[in-house]
Parts: sequence; C-alpha cells; structure tokens
Amino acid sequence: MAFVSPLMPDSTGHTWRPFGDNRLMTEGVIYRFRSWKTVPKRHRRFGNDGIWDTFLGDAP
Repeated sequence: MAFVSPLMPDSTGHTWRPFGDNRLMTEGVIYRFRSWKTVPKRHRRFGNDGIWDTFLGDAP
C-alpha cells in the first residue's frame, strides 16, 4: 500500500472534515468491486445447478 499513499488526496489546508483512513477506503472499494463480480457468477451457477428451483419450490 506504500506505493499508493503518494497518489491519495490529502485534506491538509481544507476547511472541511479531515479525510478518514485512505487504506480503509481503498480496501472497501476493492471489496465492493470483487463482490460485484461474484454476485452474477454465483447467481448463474445457482441457476445452472438447480439450486434456485429447489429453493423456490420449497418456499411457502
């Protein structure tokens, strides 16, 4: 993460609330991006394996 630190914005000299932890924000963005790629893949796999049919067939 050290190579990214110089690229991150700094809130020094601004009147608004100081920025939070840049590392935490960067990890959050990466986590969301990975999740967005995983959801459609898993939905398709559940459909192909018949998991949705089983689940919805058992639902009241």
